[in-house]
Amino acid sequence: WWVPGKKRPFRAYGQPRQAAIDRRAKRMAADGLDLGALSTVGGLADWWLHNVHKQAVRQSSWKKAEDRVRRIKDTLGELPVADLDYRVVTEWQARLNRTLAPRTVRHHRQTLAQVVDEAVKLGALVGNPVRTVDPPRVPDSPAIALTLDETRALLEAARERRLAAAVALLFLQGWRVSEVLGLAWEDVDLEAGTAQL
Repeated sequence: WWVPGKKRPFRAYGQPRQAAIDRRAKRMAADGLDLGALSTVGGLADWWLHNVHKQAVRQSSWKKAEDRVRRIKDTLGELPVADLDYRVVTEWQARLNRTLAPRTVRHHRQTLAQVVDEAVKLGALVGNPVRTVDPPRVPDSPAIALTLDETRALLEAARERRLAAAVALLFLQGWRVSEVLGLAWEDVDLEAGTAQL
């Protein structure tokens, strides 16, 4: 099993196998890890979200993962981690495909794979069944670009609007929406007419 912040996994040995499992449970409890709470997909997903993922990503990325974990818990939350296998994951992905876009399903699958990676590290599973299931194919979407005249018309229409500067940065500088909307006042110098990304 792995303990957050440690570089190497811990191991427990014993004969018979149950003795090793019991020894592991005691050592994990001493390290603050409760396998009982982590025995379901929902419990493991919550633990991963708050103890592993939150330390590794920005707040905005964590919020997206939180939303995906909510859906994972709604659909697989009560399932024991030990019951996850190729068939269960394939059927789960197929159910998501009926109501969500392929790219969204792919993101949910990746989040579930990261959650189950922790089950492998903790010793609850030997391998990660999510990684054996092929992700859904995401069809290519044709790129749509505005003509020069269309861009001018858009900028003119936005000129008197509150977000006119944001629209200008998006279309003239090629910034992403998250970059423009993530600007803070200290990133903008109105006198010099500059914005720092």
